[in-house]
Amino acid sequence: MARYRSTKCSAENTLKEVCSQFFGDTPVITLFRANPQPEPCPFRGPFNFTYENYRGSCKTRISTGDFCVSSSKLKLNYQSCPETYLSESKVEFIECVARWTSDRYNFFAGKLLGKSSFSEADNFRCFTYELSPRGGVVSISADASCQELTDIDTAAVRLEFQNEHYPTAQCSFMHWLVQKHNEKNRPRLWESLHSTETYHFQRHELVVYDTNSRSNTSISTCIQADNFGAMSQFVLYTVNGCDHGYTCMKVYRRTPYVIEILQGSLATVPYLACTKEYFDESSSVIGTYLGTYNVEYGTCYE
Repeated sequence: MARYRSTKCSAENTLKEVCSQFFGDTPVITLFRANPQPEPCPFRGPFNFTYENYRGSCKTRISTGDFCVSSSKLKLNYQSCPETYLSESKVEFIECVARWTSDRYNFFAGKLLGKSSFSEADNFRCFTYELSPRGGVVSISADASCQELTDIDTAAVRLEFQNEHYPTAQCSFMHWLVQKHNEKNRPRLWESLHSTETYHFQRHELVVYDTNSRSNTSISTCIQADNFGAMSQFVLYTVNGCDHGYTCMKVYRRTPYVIEILQGSLATVPYLACTKEYFDESSSVIGTYLGTYNVEYGTCYE
């Protein structure tokens, strides 16, 4: 993106004279590159926030912000407030595309994803922010011109947020899922035989990677582990895209190099993850995965 100020054209004045026509209130023109490359957002979730806009303040309901698997995306869940005229609950997805500092203020630019607009350019917004150890303040421009966003108090929307924390790991994955036997420095990857997914088990975390898009599709933290011999069952806290929740996963060890994985849908609390409502084995598709190390090609297993 680029931002600039300009004066009126003049064929008679010198460059110095023309530039002297700049005034403090000369508007800044903002240009966004078409199809910009995303870049990491300056802060991530989770956080709770209250907000105010031209309709009023919403401080009696707590809205939430979540991070996505991609570090360049944010998810804002706005709650409606009875004290704010015509307020409504809504979800916004923001993709960060630029960051800069101007006049001691921190700024970033983002694109509203999935928003229906007259043109693609109308979906861009400018943001200015201040961060503290416990949270911060974010101000959002009214449109893609970003002209009113000169400081953190002059904006169409202003958020005050407090940082929250996702559940931390409470269990570990088995060593044979994580690494090759007796080789701690060689992580084991499990490649799907029916899709482009690759599973990378770490000690407390599972990362699912798509080989076509070359990006992570989900990140999970181990919350509960139960070992039943050839089958192990886990409750995970999972971030899938921009959605969060608890999932149940069963891993069947068929051979030292082949596993099968069955995983349920997102539940709001851990004790529901393995119930039939969220983990129905009869209707779920089981996936087969091949370990990328120690594979003896040409050898079949039954």
